[in-house]
Amino acid sequence: MYQHPLFDLEEIFDKPLRRYELFFSVIDLSIFDKVKSMGRRPISRAAILRALIFKNLKTIASLSDLSAELYERPTLASMLGFVPGDKPIPVERFSSYLKNTSNSLLQKV
Repeated sequence: MYQHPLFDLEEIFDKPLRRYELFFSVIDLSIFDKVKSMGRRPISRAAILRALIFKNLKTIASLSDLSAELYERPTLASMLGFVPGDKPIPVERFSSYLKNTSNSLLQKV
């Protein structure tokens, strides 16, 4: 049986997310967000791209693991541009983003 810690280790030890925060503050991904006037509020495409870059930097194995990481670490989710909430970000959002975005555009980033 595993018990989750009472305190977030990131807050105790030197804020290791700070380097990622600095890294993502330099990259301008605002061109990826398209404003829609109708329908439900979409998940930020720039936030999805930041999360996928984070996945590669941290060598997270799968999109499911990435979704779980963002759900379990609201500080990380907020830093990447998501609104931390009570539901994990669906894996299908990441898959759909990768399917609908051209590879050449992703390579430029």
